[in-house]
Amino acid sequence: MKNKTSRWPARMKKWGGMAAGLMVGAVFGFVSVLLCEWCMGGQAGPLVMLALIGFMAAGILIHFILHEGGHWFFGRLTGYTLVSFRVGSLTLVNQNGRLSVKRFSLAGTGGQCLMAPPQTAPEQTPYFWYNLGGGAFNLIFALLAMAPVWACRRAAPYAALFLMVFALCGAVVGLSNLIPMRAGGLANDGENARTLGKDPYSRRLFWIQLQVNALATQGMRLGQMQAQWFDLPENPDYTNSMVAAVAGMRVSRLIDLGQEQEAAALADQMLACPGLLGLLSLEARCERLYLAVMAGDTQKQRALETPELEKYIRAGSTMPARHRLAYTRAMARGDAQQARQHLQRFEKTVRSYPVAGEIATEQALMARIDARFIKQQDPVPTDC
Repeated sequence: MKNKTSRWPARMKKWGGMAAGLMVGAVFGFVSVLLCEWCMGGQAGPLVMLALIGFMAAGILIHFILHEGGHWFFGRLTGYTLVSFRVGSLTLVNQNGRLSVKRFSLAGTGGQCLMAPPQTAPEQTPYFWYNLGGGAFNLIFALLAMAPVWACRRAAPYAALFLMVFALCGAVVGLSNLIPMRAGGLANDGENARTLGKDPYSRRLFWIQLQVNALATQGMRLGQMQAQWFDLPENPDYTNSMVAAVAGMRVSRLIDLGQEQEAAALADQMLACPGLLGLLSLEARCERLYLAVMAGDTQKQRALETPELEKYIRAGSTMPARHRLAYTRAMARGDAQQARQHLQRFEKTVRSYPVAGEIATEQALMARIDARFIKQQDPVPTDC
């Protein structure tokens, strides 16, 4: 039975996810129309429907902000400190006690609140409210919005409609994050909390991820951090998102240290696991492609250059690593014009990127790329 599950066609999974999304959307739309008729006394004309669409957009946006605010609020209550707060691609970053606005986006996420963990034993890291605080905030504010609806339904029907739609958006955003599930290769907050509750080792990995991100945001490179944080068990379970995330960090650390063969071997080991989460798999494939190009392994490079990965690379325009990969491929082809364009995009991206340690690593890797390919072609001008 297990083998049959592992061979379940990816296309069927994709269509199943789309069907579930369409069903949720249909129910959401149907309930919204009923709310319109109830608030407006049965009259739901074009103006009301237009207002409904605007209220939905506003409600979702506000609940995204509230969701990340919930992570921050409950994180602070349990000893965490703010590292970065992102809505869309706009990111508020706390670097050395000073707040600044940067730009970053991650496929499949509308926002993210990242915090530094309390300095306790990693296995004892408080995880429950930090993970579930976002969804809890959505449900709390949804319930609060319902309180004045009856009072203003007749006097201010549009206000009542907004409050009802706002509450509905909060219920959808909150429950979709609190009910444990994986969507698009990402574990939601409820799934993370469920995983962390299983064993102390997962909580240790959770602490390491947050601590590594906090130090990197302040300017430390992965290669400068404690080596034992990136240790893996003898037979890593890459279906565990916590294990796979630390393994991905280890790949990046090995690249930073110039240990490219070890990094390639670990990335291959990760990619050999059929249960590796989609986003982590795509990240590992990006780094493995970079290593293949650097090593001149054209066979491996062709195997990795799938339409899915190319789409993911294009979507990562706010990430210096994506431009570094594109620059490497152009340099390997001897395409000076393309390399120059990717270099310009790289330099523009690092000016607004929120993780200072990653910027330092990427700049060092760009110099390493030049050193690798400069003997084969003319140098790419940097004063463009």
